[in-house]
Amino acid sequence: MAFRGKSFDFLRSYSLAGTPFAVFGRTETESELKFRPPIVRLRVWVPVSWLSEGSEGGEILLTPPGQLITAKSTVEAVEVAAESDRFFESGVEFSRRRWPNGRITYVPEEFAPSLDRPEVLEMVLRD
Repeated sequence: MAFRGKSFDFLRSYSLAGTPFAVFGRTETESELKFRPPIVRLRVWVPVSWLSEGSEGGEILLTPPGQLITAKSTVEAVEVAAESDRFFESGVEFSRRRWPNGRITYVPEEFAPSLDRPEVLEMVLRD
């Protein structure tokens, strides 16, 4: 899946607030400018019902309810440190949350309060 101009791989399914989610992941360095940049693990949580297969096949697109998305996002990729904590991607407001040990989660804003559950924290830190 392409998200914020970056490529993410499918990791697992997870139920959050009674909604089935697909969790996508990517690992990268925090900043290319540092001598030994910390590793960050990026995770995107998207409701399964918001995903569709792209026209090229094998490509997964974010298609929120009520929106027809026919092409990949054209957002230019930026370093993690330059990203905003809230932004729009494919017409959806996303929230970014930093966790311990270089983990960052992106989730649609409407589901962000559901991240404050012990089992979610346990899974994020284990991943």
